[in-house]
Amino acid sequence: MSKLIICYIGQDCEKFIGMSLDSIKDVVDYTIFVDGGSTDDTIRILDKYGFKTISTSDGTFDSTKIFINRPYEQDHKGANGRARNAYLKFIQEHFLNDYCLVLDPDEVVENPQHIKTWIEQAEKQKQLDNIILNPHMRHFIGDFGHEDHTYERHYCPGRFFKITKDLYYDEVEHPVLQCRKNHQRMNVEGFTIWHLAYIDAMFYIKNRYLNHLKNSCPLAGKRKTYIRLLCNS
Repeated sequence: MSKLIICYIGQDCEKFIGMSLDSIKDVVDYTIFVDGGSTDDTIRILDKYGFKTISTSDGTFDSTKIFINRPYEQDHKGANGRARNAYLKFIQEHFLNDYCLVLDPDEVVENPQHIKTWIEQAEKQKQLDNIILNPHMRHFIGDFGHEDHTYERHYCPGRFFKITKDLYYDEVEHPVLQCRKNHQRMNVEGFTIWHLAYIDAMFYIKNRYLNHLKNSCPLAGKRKTYIRLLCNS
């Protein structure tokens, strides 16, 4: 069966990268992480997960978790595109005709087993050769008045694909996978990418807001009831 390669680019992502790696650990064959020059605990966490730096001389590697150090170019608006081309060039060289799922360090995958199932079915039917797939994505952001802090899911373009020589990223800040040949783009069901960005800030603000209500509520004897009613309204 073909391999599944998970590719990341990131910088200073200590809060979520462990959660992201754990979410796909049962289905991934190789993981590539392109680091933009982290100064927090990201490198230590990746080292704990077994990531090893590839040899810069010949590009060889002896691990299923591969670390590529590529300092972020602050003055170049296409830095993200260049960083994504760094992992794309690597997998085109070493994993041609296998399959790649692109994740950000602050994303986790729901129902990851469906990724392998989808690849198995596609291999049998020879469907993935000219298709770039768009998985579902949902965001953990919302207002203070609801328990489900999400927006409706949408499709995330170009995140799941068969690795061919024709693929590339434009050198822009938020690049979408492109192909030099006519590739069909298709939405894929079965698994969902959850985007966790700003969730820590959201809960920090929510807690400050609730503490403010608790300390300044005019209904001193009924504060809990007042807060519950307000937050559920």
